[in-house]
Amino acid sequence: MKSGFWEDEEVKNLFSEVEIAKKHGKALRFAFLNHATKYSRKSDSVRNYYYHEVDELSVDSERCQRIGIDIDKHKKNEISFFTNLEEKKLIEKIDEMVKGGTSVRKACLNLSEGNIDTMIRYQNKYRNFKSKENGNKKNINNIIEFRQQKVLTDNDINSLFMGLVRLVKKTAYEDAKDKVKIEHNNANEMLKKALLDISRRDRQIENLKDEYKKLKLENQKLNEQIIGYKCEKANLLSLNEKLNEERK
Repeated sequence: MKSGFWEDEEVKNLFSEVEIAKKHGKALRFAFLNHATKYSRKSDSVRNYYYHEVDELSVDSERCQRIGIDIDKHKKNEISFFTNLEEKKLIEKIDEMVKGGTSVRKACLNLSEGNIDTMIRYQNKYRNFKSKENGNKKNINNIIEFRQQKVLTDNDINSLFMGLVRLVKKTAYEDAKDKVKIEHNNANEMLKKALLDISRRDRQIENLKDEYKKLKLENQKLNEQIIGYKCEKANLLSLNEKLNEERK
């Protein structure tokens, strides 16, 4: 596990992960989980650090510029509450589009006219509304059921227990699936980098081979020049000896 210290390069990477998640309309928890996997940190710690860093960088434009972060893409949106009428109309529009075969996400994207932040806001509002609606229905059913039967049987308790077990297993499976997917993507990125590094080293080797050939040719030329100089020197010495003999 890493220490609490964050280098600028890692901070920049975290903010980049968040920007990618927002661009594709994904929940930020995927960005936090992805970063935690890559840097051996806890997802909750990454999330807490991110929001803390957003506050810090919002008042430190010099550091933003130095790291290369556009803080405008990370500023917290001011909460804008729906009126009862706005909420009712929004739910009705989404329900109508969903009945026509459109997914909730696509419906919210169409209503937001392509604005990702607005789309996520609509989507969260719709799902929260449906969750409360379903919860109210369950509560009503539970009230009616308990009026008829105040004491839970062993079968009821077993059913509740098995339901909780299935829920825990499902949550664990989905978390594991997300983690495996992220690790798979990271492995692909690492493989790409390794292949690029191998390709770069191959080019370096080829360049070194070319340089070696050039040096070999230059060395051969120098050897030929040295041999020529030696021949000239021998000729000069021979000529000098002849001149000395003639003078005698």
